[in-house]
Amino acid sequence: MCVSGNGRYIASGSIDNTVRVWDLINQKEMALLESLYGKVNSVCFSPDGRYVASAEDKIVRVWNWRENSEISNFEGHSEMISSMSFSPDGRYIASGGGDKTVRIWDCENGEEIRKLEISVLSMSFSPDGRYIAFGANTNMVYICDWKNGSDMTKFEGHAGNVFSVCFSKDGQYIASGSEDGTIRIWEWENPKKEPEKKGFMSRLFKR
Repeated sequence: MCVSGNGRYIASGSIDNTVRVWDLINQKEMALLESLYGKVNSVCFSPDGRYVASAEDKIVRVWNWRENSEISNFEGHSEMISSMSFSPDGRYIASGGGDKTVRIWDCENGEEIRKLEISVLSMSFSPDGRYIAFGANTNMVYICDWKNGSDMTKFEGHAGNVFSVCFSKDGQYIASGSEDGTIRIWEWENPKKEPEKKGFMSRLFKR
């Protein structure tokens, strides 16, 4: 599932081969989008809430959900897509799949502009759009400067697959959730900023 930027709508994808958009205020279903390629493994709103991207097997589709119309699709993965994320400016979509790649797509021209060799289960762009955080099936959290493909920063601590990862609004912290039953908060040093603190801290929450 994914919540729109204004907090009003939720999009959900299902093994019933549909994407549904719900209005949280009126508690009504606003859109029903039908998959052409099988079950929907991941969904995400564009930052302005106008579009919803859905991961349908190996294909990313982008919808104008209010008009129930597909506006683009991206093909390139050779295995099922497990996670997606829009960049903060809405221009790019990152998708990660079972083929152990992350692909960055340009929404304006439909081109694949970057491919990273990494197996991921979750991902999130940083607020400035320069970095992507990845939750992996190696129990790790990674951060990569995706535009220049620089070496990844690695955070260790989880004892299970990392199924959720998210940046804080100021980009200084990353939250990660794992099948080990914990949520961890990491502080990292953004090379574009002068950090107030160095290193990272791990705060542990158990269920």
